[in-house]
Amino acid sequence: MIHHGIHLPLRPLTARLERRLLRDTTLFALSDVGAAALREAFPQCRVVSAHHFVPARIALKPTFERPLAVGLYGHATKGKGFDRLLELRRELPPEVEICVAGRGTEKLPPVPGVTILGAVEGPKEDAFFESVRAILLPYNKTSRFYGSILPASGVASRAFAYRTPVIGFDSGTLGEASRAGGLIAVPASVKALADVAYRTITDEAELERLEDQIRDLQKEREVRQAAGPFVAHWNDAISSSA
Repeated sequence: MIHHGIHLPLRPLTARLERRLLRDTTLFALSDVGAAALREAFPQCRVVSAHHFVPARIALKPTFERPLAVGLYGHATKGKGFDRLLELRRELPPEVEICVAGRGTEKLPPVPGVTILGAVEGPKEDAFFESVRAILLPYNKTSRFYGSILPASGVASRAFAYRTPVIGFDSGTLGEASRAGGLIAVPASVKALADVAYRTITDEAELERLEDQIRDLQKEREVRQAAGPFVAHWNDAISSSA
């Protein structure tokens, strides 16, 4: 209550202050939709659109050779969909396992038929991704206080590092991400998510198609390529000031 009581009434003032302080600076966004939102909010700024990098990880077995399972991964914060585990378990066939991993997930209430691992790093992270055929992102990043939130999904990039397809709600930046490949966006319905997830993880040809798309993304968005827009802007800035 204190947090919202301070921030909500002061939003018009802080927005004007931000626009004034950031005037004539350059802002970076990790999605085109995020960049468009920044241009609208900060019309006097230059906005550069970039992409989340895909980190390097070991090669795992093809997804169709992995267990018949889906995963939820990431820091257990509000809006990530971890509160929908019970509904998701109900909508998915019982033969499909649900595995959950990430910081804070060990504090989630237990759900029958759901394996909760908590934080995983190093070989444990490798093992987690090799135990699932797809990562689900039932994200709802719309706040009733602050409107639509547009974060680029680090979880999707981590899944791509392990050549693991992603299926998520068509909200925030995921609709845009789906057009780049490796990710399927569905209407914001747990039943729709479960239906598409089941069809996908039981279809070898579809999994191979998504993996091929992810291979391309791994090359296009390795660290050097992802850093390109930042480096190009800084080089221009240095050249202009020289």
